[in-house]
Amino acid sequence: MKKLLSALVVGVCGCFTVLSAGEMLFELPMEEQEISKNDKFKTASLDEVDGIKCMHLKAGGFHLPVDVKDWAGRKVKVTYVVKYKGIVPDENKPGSTGMRGTLMIKSSDGKIIYPGKKPLTGDCDQWTQYSYMVTIPENAVEGKFLLSIPGGDIWFKSLTIEAQD
Repeated sequence: MKKLLSALVVGVCGCFTVLSAGEMLFELPMEEQEISKNDKFKTASLDEVDGIKCMHLKAGGFHLPVDVKDWAGRKVKVTYVVKYKGIVPDENKPGSTGMRGTLMIKSSDGKIIYPGKKPLTGDCDQWTQYSYMVTIPENAVEGKFLLSIPGGDIWFKSLTIEAQD
């Protein structure tokens, strides 16, 4: 298996993140057709920010299918690089928490897990990297990267899933 190169870096907006070079399993497609095809809530678009093509998501949600069956039993790292503005919990929905970015994984026994990071709130005008680790269940049959945002704007510079084993 490919050895990983890791370096600890200090992110902006108060984040500490570990960067690694692992086998790339998935990368967010930055193509209008791919974004539109998966945007059932019609809240996503492609924008250019700081000269970089990125996905812009407004209040609503975005579900991006991810084929996790081939990754069964593997430990993966989900990473996204974002800027965001005006993200606040929805006061009309008790328990609303801000922007959630999670890899939903459904297993053949019907169990569903939603691993992810603490929801993002507020503003961050610098590109900031967030990541988390998850082991894909041996009996995984379906996966989706779910993004939900009760209000505000978020720009995704990248969204990747890398093997860590």
